[in-house]
Amino acid sequence: MPIALGILAASGQVPRERLAAHEFIGELALTGELRPVRGTLTTALRAREAKRSLVVPEDNAKEGTLADGATILPAPNLLAVCGHLQGSALLRPAVAEQQALPASAEPDLAEIRAQHHAKRALEVTAAGGHNLLIL
Repeated sequence: MPIALGILAASGQVPRERLAAHEFIGELALTGELRPVRGTLTTALRAREAKRSLVVPEDNAKEGTLADGATILPAPNLLAVCGHLQGSALLRPAVAEQQALPASAEPDLAEIRAQHHAKRALEVTAAGGHNLLIL
């Protein structure tokens, strides 16, 4: 999608100045539809830091909204993105889903499958009252 938008902007079909306020991520199908890609969350975090909105395929919108404060604009196809950039049909920002744990639910290491070394590190760290960073 970003390459296609660059070509459209270079040929004057999309206003170049409107591109500066957005970041774009997504795979463009031959039909013009936008397909989901990996890395939406990290891209949304960087777009938020740059104070730009992020245009993503609709299937990536939920992941993008995990970046608090990021403006995520889901689009079904390239035509919708072009309409947004031309100002004729603006894309609506995605809204983050609120998912709260029930009051009685507490985190439990028994729910974690595998990751034996990481669980052991958590137990030893908690027992000693130390800090821990897992990468």
